[in-house]
Amino acid sequence: MKIKRFLAVVMTAAMAVSMTACGAKESDSTTKATTKAASTDKQDKTEATTAGTDAGQEATTKQASTGIEVSEVSLDFSDGNCAFMAPDAANAGADASTISVVDYEPATSGKAVSIVPASGFQYTAIDIASLFGEDVTKVHKISFTIGTQSPDDKFYATSGKVLAYVGEGRKETSMGAWSVYLDKKNPARITAELPAGTEFVADNFNYIVVSTDSDVAKTNGAGLTSYFIADVTFYDADGNVMVPADTSVAYAAPETGDPWEGLTYIVGEKELDEGFQNISGGGWAQNGINTTKNEDNPGTLDLSTLADDDIITVYYSCPDGAANCGSGNDMWLVAVGDYWVRCGGDQTADASVTGDYNADHNKWQIKVSDIQKCIATATGTDAADWRDTVAVLQCEAPADWTVQKVTVGKEGHAPYVVTDEVEFEDFAGISAGGWAQNGVNTTSNKDNPGTIDLSLIGDDDIVTVYYSCPDGAANCGSGNDMWLVAVGDYWVRCGGDQTADASVTGVYNADHSTFQIKGSEIQKCIATATGTDAADWRDTMAVLQCEGPADWTVYKVTVGKEAPSLYKVENETEIEDFAGISGSGWAQNGI
Repeated sequence: MKIKRFLAVVMTAAMAVSMTACGAKESDSTTKATTKAASTDKQDKTEATTAGTDAGQEATTKQASTGIEVSEVSLDFSDGNCAFMAPDAANAGADASTISVVDYEPATSGKAVSIVPASGFQYTAIDIASLFGEDVTKVHKISFTIGTQSPDDKFYATSGKVLAYVGEGRKETSMGAWSVYLDKKNPARITAELPAGTEFVADNFNYIVVSTDSDVAKTNGAGLTSYFIADVTFYDADGNVMVPADTSVAYAAPETGDPWEGLTYIVGEKELDEGFQNISGGGWAQNGINTTKNEDNPGTLDLSTLADDDIITVYYSCPDGAANCGSGNDMWLVAVGDYWVRCGGDQTADASVTGDYNADHNKWQIKVSDIQKCIATATGTDAADWRDTVAVLQCEAPADWTVQKVTVGKEGHAPYVVTDEVEFEDFAGISAGGWAQNGVNTTSNKDNPGTIDLSLIGDDDIVTVYYSCPDGAANCGSGNDMWLVAVGDYWVRCGGDQTADASVTGVYNADHSTFQIKGSEIQKCIATATGTDAADWRDTMAVLQCEGPADWTVYKVTVGKEAPSLYKVENETEIEDFAGISGSGWAQNGI
């Protein structure tokens, strides 16, 4: 089903966790907003290297030992502040990394920002709009020290990009690339700058992202590389160093629309094949991976795992605001076997199959059955054996493109929009380990009456559980990872994979931070488990508990009414004369 309205909180919990370790610390000195002139001779440069740091000559020695010389620094993190940095929630490939200030010997101040990825590639955003305010328009170049550390303490090469999001539309623009490719050059000093004619604008949340697109440790199965960013220096177009007035500011991303608007809501989403991560191509160029059925060069993509009703989602972007990307049908698949078939977009082999794009044009979906349909139309067969005949599955777009990942999952129910929520307060802050239960006694508990009045839950009411899994628990954040347990003269799971009634799994949001279930569905689970109609379940349940497959914490549990759905509107045309009209209470105005 298409999403009509969906309250998305993209990575909010991850950001909150990341930024708690970046709070302001008291300082004996006050940093003032200044612009320092660029050093003009060797003597100035030498003095700048040692001046302004608590470590003095020691700082110079630390840098010299790494072969890096840092003259002037805008951010040295000695105050413990890094709340202006966060995972880039707007980027489809962003990992929910943990960001904090740590001790780091190579830095001039002995401090750096640590970035620890949770499950993939880090995309760390620096909120220069909050750091510089109106002066963000002067920021032209950035330099920083970046170091890496793998879980097994061996060295693995890493690389990525420095991206800027500029202008009123926050257009993605490349500032350059970074790499740490030799152990003896770890850390490395990186400099990146805006292209000529490009500049940041104030009051539009312009920001800079340091991202990773290659991690050899990850490729080799050695885990995920962690990163250290230190000694950040911002420059204006004339080479003058810029220093923020206040480093205690917090990351202030603007509110955005629903990133899944126009798409099918997916449950049980997982990556189709990691080989799709961060592949790219030029306009009208293809790139992809070989399937296991490729006779000449078998790959890792096993199409036999795809069911006809599965939905494939491609997460993509077009760097540098490519003209033909971001509007129209700008991403699709190409199936290669004894045939070469486009599936989706304007050039699709079957006119009825274009796929679905979200409003931001950074996600595209297609049903697996539609791939067969395209191949069948192109080859004049039923293509029933297409999973055995496709040798390569590729992505393509009409302009330069990058695919962050490709996933597969099932169509699910979009989260309910709930009104008139009432909180069951005794659930706040409860937690337990994986497969352990914790909850609250109901008012119907004869031995020890509690506070949960189940009569408040009507058949059509929505119970919402707000939860999280600390420390990136492996089984939380994907799949069905929270549900309810009803305890009376019975013990019944309701929701999730172990649900007593297979038709009742509950509804999860995209971030897996809320779980929702209707009152009638709780009755259905108990009825299935007990072989009765369970019409009196509100009187027989003594305890209502939460449970998950990994360590979990519940922040609150509420009950409320499902809000009416809004109509989904396409091809809107404004009746302009209504713009700006107003009236007092019970007064009319119009055209």
